[in-house]
Amino acid sequence: MTVAKRVLTSLDHWLRVAKRSGKQVIDTWSRLSTQLGQRIALSYDGKRFTGNCIGVDPEKGLILQLDRGGVRMFDAAHTHIIK
Repeated sequence: MTVAKRVLTSLDHWLRVAKRSGKQVIDTWSRLSTQLGQRIALSYDGKRFTGNCIGVDPEKGLILQLDRGGVRMFDAAHTHIIK
């Protein structure tokens, strides 16, 4: 099986799972995430933010406890994680 076919098959699977239960997708992401609990830097609409990743919201995106205080959610469409 080609890599592209595996990726598409996996994506199809997770889209079906998400339709049934968004919670299962979040639980799996939380279990497998290398970002959860880690300090990360990201760019959002051209601005840099740093903090600890504390979760993900299925509608609002990545949840970050900001270094400067407060909690903020960042949607995937406008966010780029900086390595």
